[in-house]
Amino acid sequence: MAGIVYNNRAITTGNGFNNVALRDSSTNGNNPDLNQNDKPDDVGESQPTPFVVIITPITPPCTVLESNIVYQDFGNGAGLNGSIPPSVAVPSASSGYTGTAVAPVAINRFTVTNNASLGNATNWVSITDHTGGVNGRMLAINADASSTVMYRDTMPVSCPGQQYSVSFWAAFLGNTNYQTVCDGLGGFKYPQILVRIRDLVTGLVITQYTSDTIKLNTWLQHGMKWVMPPGYSSVILELLNAGPGGCGNDVALDDIVYGLCTPDPFVNLNNPGGTCLGTSVTFTANFSDPRVIPGPKDYQWQWSPAPGQGHGQIS
Repeated sequence: MAGIVYNNRAITTGNGFNNVALRDSSTNGNNPDLNQNDKPDDVGESQPTPFVVIITPITPPCTVLESNIVYQDFGNGAGLNGSIPPSVAVPSASSGYTGTAVAPVAINRFTVTNNASLGNATNWVSITDHTGGVNGRMLAINADASSTVMYRDTMPVSCPGQQYSVSFWAAFLGNTNYQTVCDGLGGFKYPQILVRIRDLVTGLVITQYTSDTIKLNTWLQHGMKWVMPPGYSSVILELLNAGPGGCGNDVALDDIVYGLCTPDPFVNLNNPGGTCLGTSVTFTANFSDPRVIPGPKDYQWQWSPAPGQGHGQIS
């Protein structure tokens, strides 16, 4: 059934030396020992492999939005804060990690801060938020191997059959000092983020995608766009940890944006060099991103005699 996440797992048992009973199970991905301790089924390992039938999203996200329906920049303020700024939605913005205002930020904790180094002066880079402004804040997370929700919020759906976009900015937080430590343990484990859209009522998955590996200490935008099917009045956005556990997997998020995409029309003239008064000219138009509004498109030409004098229909 579409939207249901089916978790698949293989389990094997046997007897070892001195007839000791042994048991191990498969884990998602290609690394069965995420924390490299040669032990089976640790916390965060033995993860089932998910399978889900969904709408296929498109990347990258839309560059132009008709409106920002939801925008989360995590506010302003100096120091560390253990709470995510609330959104107007019900339920409001939240995280599956535990918030903290104490440094260094422990494993499986998050903080909201104006500079990432305040969360861990030894291991994290000094980076300010993406939005800019005085003491702008970001969400900084010390993630491990478990597929925990980093950020969750409720999003309204205004128009089915149109293309929606969700995007966010992310940066890796590990510094050179931390890399020296991690190099002795197999190297940095870099973050990845699973972006998932669910129906608020049923919880079924509508669409999802996994970001590229986040390796840079500078802000890069990630996200997707998709055509919203009918039958939904509100959806849930989830940004989930998809990175491996171990040394690293520390990430900052900022400027989460959700909204309707806007097609950019291109208008061309048959005489781009100009024309004389009293003569005719032909205008042609097309949309730069036909996937924003799927199917046949209706549009109306309008004209105005001068700026500020309103527009009239051209039949």
